[in-house]
Amino acid sequence: MSLLATMARTYGKDRASREKLERIRRKRLRALVDYARRNSPFYGELYGGLGADWTLGDLPPVTKPELMARFDDVVTDRAVTMARVLETFFESKGLQVAVLPSKTPPSPDPVSGKFKHVYRAKD
Repeated sequence: MSLLATMARTYGKDRASREKLERIRRKRLRALVDYARRNSPFYGELYGGLGADWTLGDLPPVTKPELMARFDDVVTDRAVTMARVLETFFESKGLQVAVLPSKTPPSPDPVSGKFKHVYRAKD
């Protein structure tokens, strides 16, 4: 059997009805939202009021400033924090970074006397 014939036969068997594709889409979306609710404090709060029979249109929109303001609560891997992301980024560039609370003044490195790049955490 030729490659083209095999592809046509295989592809034809994999074609699903519109209804089946919609069921798959809903199931995957529901799994994604359920995962986010369980593993992200931000999405747990945001989606906490959804009823049992919600649709994509029921999900509230989120802006980038909202996500960045609560980055540590948004991510679903609790080991990922803004401080670690910034530290990894700056180290990859051969730079040092200090993550300080927003009101803490920066101080120079005791050895070099130079200031580190500073990221100010939001209160």
